[in-house]
Amino acid sequence: MKTQDSEKKSFRYSLDWRFFLPVSANSKILYIGEAGDEVRQFFRRLNINEVSSIEKNSLAEVESLSTFDLISIPYDFLNSSGYPKLRDLIRPDGFLLIGFSNRFRSKDVNATFLFQIRSILKKAGFSPLKYYGILPDQYIPEYVFPLTSQAIGFVLRHRYQYRLPRWGLQLISSTLSALLLSNFLPAYYVLAKADSR
Repeated sequence: MKTQDSEKKSFRYSLDWRFFLPVSANSKILYIGEAGDEVRQFFRRLNINEVSSIEKNSLAEVESLSTFDLISIPYDFLNSSGYPKLRDLIRPDGFLLIGFSNRFRSKDVNATFLFQIRSILKKAGFSPLKYYGILPDQYIPEYVFPLTSQAIGFVLRHRYQYRLPRWGLQLISSTLSALLLSNFLPAYYVLAKADSR
């Protein structure tokens, strides 16, 4: 069982998702999840001051008149009925970042399969732009990487270089193995662009 202190500590080390977001100093961001104050402070250090935050269960309270350049939900938001509402809150050419656990690796009811997320987002008015793998999980990611065979191979070689023999490293980092293993990572991020209306 995680204590509140360990959750805060975990959050401090899970900043990676913020570094690959398509944002600038003029961006207006909505963060959905816990630890909103830390998120706002992080973006302020990047001179981005228009950052709002709400808890996951408060989505219905957000005024539809407000629109954002980016909505970020990095930790397990897969309420498919909530995606159309999120689409309404994003400006044209804005983005949605979501993080989710892989159903192959999780017993969590919110987990999904990587291949399902594309159709969920498309129905809600998003075009998936980039997929990222996460190791070991969303809360304390040591690695965040694009889902390409080269990136997966590099991460697997680096992560297991002292745990596997050389032939094992060559096997897991081969193009075919890397692509196959991409479906069994513990968690993912998807950066999706809002479709034009």
